[in-house]
Amino acid sequence: MSNPNPVTNYKIADGRDLSVIFMPLSSGSRITGNTNYKIPDGSSGVKDLADVFAALDGRTPISFDTGYIYNRSDLRLIFADYNTPINTSLPFTLSGSNISYTKIINTNYYVITAIAGTSSITFDTAISNASIICVGGGGGGGGGYYNKSLAISYFGRGGGGGGNMLFNPGNLNGTYNITVGAGGSAGNGGLTIVEAGAGRTTSFSTADNTTLYSCSGGAGGFCGVANTSVVAVGGSVTVGGSLGAGAGGAGGNYNANGSNSSSQTATFSIPRVLTSTISASYCGGGGGSGTSKGGACGTNTGGGATSGSGSRPGQNATDYGSGGGGASNILSTNSSITTNNELGGVGANGVLIIFFSY
Repeated sequence: MSNPNPVTNYKIADGRDLSVIFMPLSSGSRITGNTNYKIPDGSSGVKDLADVFAALDGRTPISFDTGYIYNRSDLRLIFADYNTPINTSLPFTLSGSNISYTKIINTNYYVITAIAGTSSITFDTAISNASIICVGGGGGGGGGYYNKSLAISYFGRGGGGGGNMLFNPGNLNGTYNITVGAGGSAGNGGLTIVEAGAGRTTSFSTADNTTLYSCSGGAGGFCGVANTSVVAVGGSVTVGGSLGAGAGGAGGNYNANGSNSSSQTATFSIPRVLTSTISASYCGGGGGSGTSKGGACGTNTGGGATSGSGSRPGQNATDYGSGGGGASNILSTNSSITTNNELGGVGANGVLIIFFSY
């Protein structure tokens, strides 16, 4: 019997592929040692796969499933006939260093993730059940500043969360271009204020660059006096050129929390088998600074809290598309301090996720 080709990508401890391990078993002999892949075997406990496949004549499947799935087939079927090649071809081709895929073990699901930058995907086989999560970059948090001689006391507002939406496009076939927006830069307080940067746009387009879905980045947080009402708005969503739902959370004002993303009022519908891999919501706005503490960044579960950090800088955002926290400054009652400026938090990069079963 011939060895299955190509390999299965299931490895044992010494690095050998299972296709190599089970290739000699058509004669009924057992390999030396165990594979450390165990399956339940009724009242007798567990069996190592080396025992399970030792008796195969190369044509007759065992009568029970192993529970190890490859390309939607149990391993007992894969190794029942060594002369039948295993189909390991993917239904897509990825292009670019910032895009990757995961096959969720023991399911039929693929999850493709594109991070900040540009990339493309080509579906060689039409996919009819694909879903796309599009997330724009989060805005940076505003800086804080104190100048005793000029009697200036500025506080940073939180950055806005990126626009975000779950799309169900139906069929995907052919090539698509992907651009994922970076998060906005931190604001810096001072006599010459450097305002926080806005997050960049994430988009999903056809091969001829017709944009199908687009989520803009959140605005950067404002730096100013406490009673100024300007806050950073969340990014928006565009579908085929028309404005859609799914705005990111607004950044918090001075002494105020950031807002939840509007997607969180009705979180994304994610298959249960993917909930440990994909978040159901994104893009909380960053918290505004308090009197002497910087604001917390936004998260996937809500807006950032005011005075969320133990120090005066704003907190950098880490969850995709969330806004950075606003920075505070030193208490003006501290007579030993004459000037002080603090950085806001950096906004988090966006992301684009495609998932489907195949």
